Amino acid sequence: MTLLDLLSYKKSIWFYPNGFSFVDASESTVHQQYYAYAYGYNLREQAEQFFNFADSEAEDVSVVVATDVPAIVPADFQGDKDPLKMLELLVDKSQVAQTFQWTAGQDNWIYFIRNNEKEALDSLSQHWHFVSSFELIQQFLQQNEHKDYMLWVSEGDGFADFYLLKDGKTALVNRFAYQQAEDVLYMILNVMQQYGLGNEAPVCLHKFVEQSSLLPLAQKYVKNLNVIE
Repeated sequence: MTLLDLLSYKKSIWFYPNGFSFVDASESTVHQQYYAYAYGYNLREQAEQFFNFADSEAEDVSVVVATDVPAIVPADFQGDKDPLKMLELLVDKSQVAQTFQWTAGQDNWIYFIRNNEKEALDSLSQHWHFVSSFELIQQFLQQNEHKDYMLWVSEGDGFADFYLLKDGKTALVNRFAYQQAEDVLYMILNVMQQYGLGNEAPVCLHKFVEQSSLLPLAQKYVKNLNVIE
């Protein structure tokens, strides 16, 4: 099972802090293309070309949101407050176009899309179905045989997402910026030590870029490493 198996629709757009990617799993072979914001790619034009939207009617597309700072708010603390109020301590609300939330156990998860992301999606005629990247990670781990005790690391273009399940509960959700693969390896080993994870504890490594310099390093130091494509 992969994260793609958990999406409602086979065509998806993934937002990251430093760029975005398109994934088409509607055929037997999965097609994927990543674009960095620094290169000046236009999401609308690239989406129309990649998915051939211009020659088809509007269809359902999954949109995976990887927010800058994932926020988890206990349900009894949040009450009836606007989810955006919970983000004001973490992000510049003027950059937030739309907020979403979903409940897992006693926690309310809050995530958002930026103004430029929403404008790009609004310029297309597709039907967008939003989901948080951390929601997918949690669902993936809960269906795993080691669902009570596992560390997940998503390694991307200058950032790494950490999600830790301990005793079947969310123990850590965070995003770290990094300069080189050794930085992420240090974070992995530090998290394992801080949370008392032994050498046998399963660690999932998910990479959305084809070439990962972290993988050979992690394989040397993490005994139970599971690579998720």
